[in-house]
Amino acid sequence: MRMPMRHLVLGCALTVAVASGPGAQTAAFDPSLSDEKAVAIADAVLKTIGAEAFSKVRFLKFRYTKLQGEEVREERVHIWDREARRLHLEAPTSKTRKPVVVIFDHKTGQGQATVDGQPATGESGDKLMADAKKYFNEDILWLVTPFRLKEPGAKLRYEGEKVAGPVTYDMITASFEDSPDVKFRFYVNRQTKLVDTLAFVLKGRNVTPVAFDWSDWTDVSGMKFSLRKSQPGGEVQIVLDSIEVFRDLPETVFTSTEPFDAASLAAASP
Repeated sequence: MRMPMRHLVLGCALTVAVASGPGAQTAAFDPSLSDEKAVAIADAVLKTIGAEAFSKVRFLKFRYTKLQGEEVREERVHIWDREARRLHLEAPTSKTRKPVVVIFDHKTGQGQATVDGQPATGESGDKLMADAKKYFNEDILWLVTPFRLKEPGAKLRYEGEKVAGPVTYDMITASFEDSPDVKFRFYVNRQTKLVDTLAFVLKGRNVTPVAFDWSDWTDVSGMKFSLRKSQPGGEVQIVLDSIEVFRDLPETVFTSTEPFDAASLAAASP
């Protein structure tokens, strides 16, 4: 699989939002730890993007692509069982473009990997499974971070407004228990109630926040997802597409390293 070009914050484990699938028992968001205005803005965002529908999703598929200019630097497909915390990942190797398939159980830490249909064992297999877990934690960040705004342990602070041409943004900063070294600054479009920009701020370090514009918001099964993240003035773009949710999937998706069959997945769509 391609190794990621590191941004400042993408090494953080960001799994809480996706680890809890439908029916999971978790603690509640505590509004007393946050600004009242920030909570109200978060409520508006979550309503707009369909957080209630997202809370009921068990199976989720998406493709992640990183572009440097016009060049594809990374690409991966994830199929995620949120309730059982199982992952099926497919990606090409960086040099030979041979297909890699990894299945991984986040609860047990067990899994399997193949390269070009051949089992990867020993250190090679262990590395592929560790990479798959790391890549998923990083890639899912770009898909679901706004859905995390009122997860248990989140703390929200209103940072004021920003006017950019005809658009007024309400800025809120969020911190999460599983990523104590990073704060997330959301620029919420006051008219659409969508996140137009998300900046990652490293706590206690004199570094410039890493900001990406979130665009191409698209409806998927009662939810809204941003399909494109772009660095203002930069060449890096994160593209998320082929987003699908499923009521059920064949067990073999998470127990076999055979590449997934698109036709069988389509049949399982809501």
